[in-house]
Amino acid sequence: MGYATTVRKHRRLAILRHLEQVSGYTTNASILRDVLQGVGVGSTFDQVITELAWLEENGMVTMQDHGDFVIAEATLRGIEIARGEATHPDIQRPRPARSICCPPSCANGCRTSCAPAVSRATRKSRSV
Repeated sequence: MGYATTVRKHRRLAILRHLEQVSGYTTNASILRDVLQGVGVGSTFDQVITELAWLEENGMVTMQDHGDFVIAEATLRGIEIARGEATHPDIQRPRPARSICCPPSCANGCRTSCAPAVSRATRKSRSV
């Protein structure tokens, strides 16, 4: 896979992740361009529009062209991909999110996502 393909996959994911985080799952293409710059995926306005059109063709966003500006809204499928609940081979898969209560040094006491891992580790250390 070439560099351009990798950047395109990251650009698509960054667009979906931003839409997933904003109110109404909606934003405009100009804001998306600034957001992409901010996350290190520099993009022209034409690249943003091209990716939005691709995402729309694949059922992940809807677009409304108002002449001077373009509005994009994430669909349920787009939100699922942004969260890592679904995948698409042409979109970078997001890294798993770390639970807020689980810092890398978590040893115990957490009752959410790291609790099973802590229990296994505790059982293993007791059996040795």
